[in-house]
Amino acid sequence: MSQTPSFFRASGRVAFATLLTRIAGMARDITVAHLFGASAALDAFFVAFKIPNFLRRLFAEGAFAQGLVPMLTHSEHPRELFQSLLAGVILLGGLVTIFAEWTAPLWVHVFAPGFNHEPSQFALTVYLFRITFPFLFFVLITALFSAALNVKYCFGWPALAPIWLNVATLLSAWFLTTHLMIPISALAWGIVSGGLLQVVFLLPLLRRMGWPLLPKLSTKMAEVWHVMVNTTPGVIGVSIGQLGLVVDVILASYLPSGSISWLFYSDRLVSMPLGLIGVAVSSAILPYLSHFQIENCPQAYQRTLDAGLRLILLLGFPAAIGLIMLSGPITATVFQSGHFTVFDVEQAHTCLAAFAYGLPGLMIIKVFVSAINARERFAIPCVVALFSLLLNVILGLFLMRRFAHVGLAYATTAAVWLNAILIGAYSLKQLGLAWMLTWRRFMLQLLTALTVMIIWLWWWSKPLTFWMSLSYVVRWGHLLTLIFSAILAYVITLFIVGMRKGNIKL
Repeated sequence: MSQTPSFFRASGRVAFATLLTRIAGMARDITVAHLFGASAALDAFFVAFKIPNFLRRLFAEGAFAQGLVPMLTHSEHPRELFQSLLAGVILLGGLVTIFAEWTAPLWVHVFAPGFNHEPSQFALTVYLFRITFPFLFFVLITALFSAALNVKYCFGWPALAPIWLNVATLLSAWFLTTHLMIPISALAWGIVSGGLLQVVFLLPLLRRMGWPLLPKLSTKMAEVWHVMVNTTPGVIGVSIGQLGLVVDVILASYLPSGSISWLFYSDRLVSMPLGLIGVAVSSAILPYLSHFQIENCPQAYQRTLDAGLRLILLLGFPAAIGLIMLSGPITATVFQSGHFTVFDVEQAHTCLAAFAYGLPGLMIIKVFVSAINARERFAIPCVVALFSLLLNVILGLFLMRRFAHVGLAYATTAAVWLNAILIGAYSLKQLGLAWMLTWRRFMLQLLTALTVMIIWLWWWSKPLTFWMSLSYVVRWGHLLTLIFSAILAYVITLFIVGMRKGNIKL
């Protein structure tokens, strides 16, 4: 391990690459909001893209790697296994894509049953679904490439690959929209182009790391099947947030037009810190935990998990507080322009706050599931996630009647925290509670700094009407000043109460 990058450097590389992709994604979302607002056509696109986008969250953001990385790390013949996996992924992805194109109306019936009463919107969703679904094929290949690179302790470039999705969609939105008979289809064509660019982007790096690029069906197919069977529960376990969003879309299809779009825009804002912190830490920590598990180094395993959890709490809770207390200003600043109206801001920002309450829980889940998957106990996260998903459905059906789309967001948040508590309890029981006793000082320091941050944001908070009255540029200036001043207050407080790098030992 001495020749591998440190856990903190690896997390930093993933976070930096993710920041670049999130900035590009934010530019894309701002453009989409400006051009299309929160319309019925955009609802149709979001439903059509929900399945491949859901799988992108699973695969491109590390959940699939939760199973692939340990398998490739533990294999006696990783190159041969990789070739067999590539052959299996191409074959499976191709068959699934062909089947989806053929049965497109059925998929829309399942994932947007509320559209059945709107024939034109249903037909548009089917059309867009057929354009976007091949993106899944490229996502599967990109996921395998990223996992193989992570095994070699290469984190930054795989994390940067999704930037091509955002760039391609952004360019398509600006330059294709006015040239197509169905303007919203420009977004769909951008999605497919971005998927192909991701694969092309990683190919040279894969060759440089010594991985074979030709797929090969071989006697390793039994091992490939073992990988697929074992990774599926792990993927489900780490993806409760994404599974909850799929449930939200299904239920929101019965709500007024724009509801699916408001959920999407809110989720995009929560995804920024989730990717920068949760995905970065969980992706970087997994190879180290797998290595320590193989080498039977329980103390090193425990120190690494301890460091990951502390880092998640240290960064995740202030991010959630910022999104909750600044939900209105953030939504207004980022999205209000063009076809995205004041009414859309009012509807979306309450949804953002509801999702943000679950942000720390999502991050905690990712770290604990990484720890469990490193020990190849893939079924536990799956069982917990499915139980939490059931709660999401029940609460969603109940809360949407009174709180509409915001009720769906709160149902997802409740399910996330149930998942985090259960998976955390299991993990700590396996590791023992003695090592948690050293957390008392850390938690007091964290709570003190969070309290100062909350007071600071509350003191300088302004009503939403104030933000609406500002020009677009001035609005950005005020928001960035407030965010950076809150971060500064938080960091200074941590320093004053004695928080140092040594509090997160590895």
